[in-house]
Amino acid sequence: MTHFVTIITLSILALAFWPTSVIASSDETHEDLASQLSRMESKVTQLESLITALQKEVTRMKSIPTQIDRNSPATESDVAAVRQATTKIPRSCQDLRCMGQIISGMYAVMGNTSVEMVFCDFSKAPNDPSKL
Repeated sequence: MTHFVTIITLSILALAFWPTSVIASSDETHEDLASQLSRMESKVTQLESLITALQKEVTRMKSIPTQIDRNSPATESDVAAVRQATTKIPRSCQDLRCMGQIISGMYAVMGNTSVEMVFCDFSKAPNDPSKL
């Protein structure tokens, strides 16, 4: 019978302390969640301010082309200079490279007195000593 009383006593003590451990665990979980919520709210605030700053920067950058257009209108002489530069007959492979040619091959260039066909090798660097 004493054995039975001991078991009952231990069972009652276990039941008495069990809810407090569950409550303590619940309190710790609540504190962890509150801490996580606080960190997340702080991060959201940071991200919102970053978004606002980026939106202002985008608005500023969108206005730049408009400012350039207003400040530097193209004149007829500017257009004529560009047209003349793009229609100029090249005198060398280097001129062709400067005009944007990148494919090696036969090209017409202006010689001393007439137009000549030359082979330009654009696969080599412009300052390559083995270049002919």
